Amino acid sequence: MATGRYLDTRQFQSLLADLRLTRTSAQAGLLEFLERQGMVTPAARIFWPRALVLEGREVASDPTPTPEEREWTDALEKALRAWSRHDAPPDLIHPLDDPDLGPARGLIRQGEVPFEPWETFRTNIRPEGETPLYVHDAVDTFYHDWQALIVADALRCGVRLIFDTRRPELLEVAMRGDFADLPERSSYVQTSFEAPRGLRDGHTWAPFFDAAARLDVARERQLIAISMAHGGQPGPMTESDTQALTATLSVAAKAALAPLVADWPKLKSFVVYLCERWDEFTRRGESAMANEYRRQIQRAVRLAVAGLDIETAFIITDVGRVTGHFDDTLNVIFPDLEDEARDAVLRSLLHVIVPAAPATSPDLTVDEAASVDLVDWLERTDQWKVHIAIQQILQHQFQGDTLDHAGLAKEVESLGTTFEHCVDSLLAEAGLSASGTLCPKVQRLWKNVPDVVDDYWANKGLTNTIKAARATQIAAIDSLALASPNAGVTRVLLKGVLYRNEGTHGGMKDWDEAEIHEASRASLLAMLLCRKAFVTRPPTP
Repeated sequence: MATGRYLDTRQFQSLLADLRLTRTSAQAGLLEFLERQGMVTPAARIFWPRALVLEGREVASDPTPTPEEREWTDALEKALRAWSRHDAPPDLIHPLDDPDLGPARGLIRQGEVPFEPWETFRTNIRPEGETPLYVHDAVDTFYHDWQALIVADALRCGVRLIFDTRRPELLEVAMRGDFADLPERSSYVQTSFEAPRGLRDGHTWAPFFDAAARLDVARERQLIAISMAHGGQPGPMTESDTQALTATLSVAAKAALAPLVADWPKLKSFVVYLCERWDEFTRRGESAMANEYRRQIQRAVRLAVAGLDIETAFIITDVGRVTGHFDDTLNVIFPDLEDEARDAVLRSLLHVIVPAAPATSPDLTVDEAASVDLVDWLERTDQWKVHIAIQQILQHQFQGDTLDHAGLAKEVESLGTTFEHCVDSLLAEAGLSASGTLCPKVQRLWKNVPDVVDDYWANKGLTNTIKAARATQIAAIDSLALASPNAGVTRVLLKGVLYRNEGTHGGMKDWDEAEIHEASRASLLAMLLCRKAFVTRPPTP
C-alpha cells in the first residue's frame, strides 16, 4: 500500500488528479460508473461488520456484534497495523494477499464479484424516525496504482461529440444531455478505436503490473531497513547493504513471477508494451501519463533483472528500438537512471524528516506511505528539484570549506522555492488559484483543516523577518501557545514560509550549517504535510 498497492479510494482519486486524468480528486461517481461497466474494478474491499461500525459511533445496534465479528475485525485490524509499520519486514505479506489470514478473510472480497451500488455501502448512524446521517465506515475500497493506467484508457472510450455550444439552443441540448435532439449536420463525431485496445491490453497485462508492484514493496521496505541500520542518516550504501538489497529483490521477484510462469520472452513483451505506451503518451504531450509509464517500465525491468537473473545491459539491447528512435528505446527513456536520487530522497524523508514530524490528528500523520506518496507525486509531475537538491546537499554537507558551504546554502534555498512550487501544483490540482504570495497560498491549501488554517493565519506575521530578526521569529513560533491537536503542523508551515522568504530574499550563505540544515528539514516537512493534507482533506474550489 505504501508503494502503490491497495490505495484507498481517496488516495486513488488523488492519483488520477495527479496524472491529469481528472480535473479534481473528487471522482467517486466516475469510479462507481467504471466498476458498474466492468471497465475498472477495485482490487479489494473490506466489509467491516455494521454492528461494530454503529458501536464505534456510540449507536445501539440490533443485532449486537457477535463474538466472531469482534474476533475477525480485531485480527484484520491488527494485521493491517503490522503491515503499515515503517519497520515491517520486506517479506511481510499484505493482509489482503495473505491466504493464511484465517476466518478474518471472510471480511474481504476480491476478484469477480457482482456489482453493488456504492450507496449500499453507507451506514445510517441516526435512530429510526430521524433524518438519516450516513457514514462510509463499513466498507473500505482499494485499488492498485497501476490501475490508473487502465482508467486513462477507459476515459478515452466512446465518442467525442463536437458542436457549437455558443448557440443557446445547442447549449441547452448539452445541459439536458439529450444529444439525439441535435439538429442534423450540427455536430461532428470522433470515435476512439485506440482506447478499447488499450483497455483490453491493460487488463491482459494486469498480473505483470501487480508482480512488479509487489517487488517494489519489498524493495522500499529493504531500503528502509538499510537506512535504519545506519541510524537513519542519509548516505551511500555499503557493499553489504547492496548485497542485502540484491538478495531481497531476488527472493521477492522470483516469488512474484512464480504464479505467472513467466520467462524473459514474456516479460520482454510486457516491457515492449510499456515502452510503446510511454511513446504514445509522450507524443501526445501528456507528460504526467508518460512519466507514470516510465515508472512502470522501471519496475518491470527491475522485476526481470531480479527475477530472471539477467543483466540490464542485455535487456536494453534485446528490447532494442521499438519506438522509432535512433537509439535503443530504454536508453531514450532512461538517459540517466534516477534510482540513486529517489533512494536518497526516501532515506532522507523516512529517517530524518518523518522522525522530526510533530504530533497530528490521525489523518495527517506522516509515515512511510506518505513519504513514498510524496516522492511518487514529485516524479509523476516532473518536479525533480527535490531529488537534485538532496543529492547536492549530501555532496556539500559537513565539508567545512567555503565553497561547499555556499553550495549547501544554495541548494537549501532552492528547497524553500520548491516548497512554494509544490503548493502551486497542489492548488492547481484542486482547481484553486495559485496566485499571490506563498503565505495566502498555504492558507488556501489548508482551508479544509480549520484548526491549522485558523492558527496559521492568526500568526502569519511571524513569517516576516523585515521587522524582526529570523531567530526572534523562530523562537516566537516555537513558543506559540496553541491548543489544537495539530499545533505542531501550524509551526512547521509558519517556519516553511519564513525560511522560503528569508532564503529567497536574503540568501543563506552567511548562516551556520546547523541553521541551514534546520531550514532544509522545515521545507521538506512542510512539503510532506501539505501533500498529506491534500490527500486526506483536499481543498475544495
